[in-house]
Amino acid sequence: MREPEKDARCKALYAEILPRVSDYVDIHASRRPDDVALIEYNTDTKVSWKDFYMSVKAFAAKLLDMGIKKGDVVATTLVLLKEHVYLIYACYKIGAVVAPLDPRLKEMEVDYCFDKMRPKAYFFLGRTEVKKDGKVEVNDFRPMVAALMDKYGDTCKHWIQFDFLPHLLIDGATSIHEFAMDVKRCFMQSIMTGSVRDAAALVGPRDPCLLIFTTGSTGRPKPALICHENIIIQNIGLTVAFDITEKDIMCVNLPPSHVGCVTEQLATTIYAGGTCVILHIFDAEKTLDAINKHKITAFGQIPSLFAMQWRLPNYARYDLSSLRFALYGGQAVSREFLEKLSKMAPKFGSGLGLTETAGFVTYTPMDGTVDDLASSIGFDSPLCPISIRDPMKPDGTAGDPKPKGQIGEITFSGPQIFLGYLNDEENTRKTVSKDGF
Repeated sequence: MREPEKDARCKALYAEILPRVSDYVDIHASRRPDDVALIEYNTDTKVSWKDFYMSVKAFAAKLLDMGIKKGDVVATTLVLLKEHVYLIYACYKIGAVVAPLDPRLKEMEVDYCFDKMRPKAYFFLGRTEVKKDGKVEVNDFRPMVAALMDKYGDTCKHWIQFDFLPHLLIDGATSIHEFAMDVKRCFMQSIMTGSVRDAAALVGPRDPCLLIFTTGSTGRPKPALICHENIIIQNIGLTVAFDITEKDIMCVNLPPSHVGCVTEQLATTIYAGGTCVILHIFDAEKTLDAINKHKITAFGQIPSLFAMQWRLPNYARYDLSSLRFALYGGQAVSREFLEKLSKMAPKFGSGLGLTETAGFVTYTPMDGTVDDLASSIGFDSPLCPISIRDPMKPDGTAGDPKPKGQIGEITFSGPQIFLGYLNDEENTRKTVSKDGF
């Protein structure tokens, strides 16, 4: 059953939204400076709200010093390091558009993304070593980046490599160590000049801040341009629907190249003032260990990742009793899946999410049963209402609403709808009607 009190809560929170996604770091830092905002699982590092705020502001000062300005694209090929989170929120703060790319992309795919977005700066992994199944797996991103530098060096002026050893640095790149050392200088300078404050003052809720390449079901990936308001409304929807609060500890274990990570897991928890436990990359067993070690209360994944965890021979050894809620999305599931999920956490849920809406747009009730979730994707939010319509009309306006019980096209409207595909008016016209559906 639809919950009118939650609809009213969504509207009330929307009336109070702040202009920028990064503002929620500022507000929690001012109210609870010493509480833990982030835990980096791989290094066992805890970051307070105060340190989170200071790091974001310092990274923002460095970006401004580099000449990055409002509307510029800053691309990344990084895992979910705490420094990556600082960089993402620093871009939000000064009006830059951050574009996290999947480290699994091949050179041809990254080249395609570069051609579409033309970044002004690129933060990338160098040579990495990861232990997997008892073996060391080496990934070297440097040849790919060298080729990108040859092709896009005239427009992308800053290449920051996440390698600390000088002999691993490619020509023309700046090491993350050198970048970090200069961050301190820029931060101190910004305190005197007010550069970060002045840049942030020019950024509003409808300004673009995030670029996510949608995989889609047809054609090549499209760069979806998402604004601050899109993300914050999604945060409101998830927070209200699934009762996320500052007491929650969220597992953030998905790739930052997807809204599932960067807007849903990460930004929603930061909006609510909870604690994010970030994993550099998804790992089924490390996720369970993180839940056990840090007493995680909530997390969400696609169904195949849950299945990977359930198949682990030592799954039953992990204490998951701290979980109050588990969320899935992105794939259809069987009744057997729902039965297993109901044993993992006392509350569980799902919904429909889109890159073009910065994440979730429907939500199952918190008291939903296996039967409920097997037959429904939940209710929409009053901030992003759903309607079933005829196909878009030839003049570009939305099709007429369908009578109840008839099959049609699922549409959403309201300020959660993305800004469009970057430099792709044709696909934008096919996706969003002139009247906003």
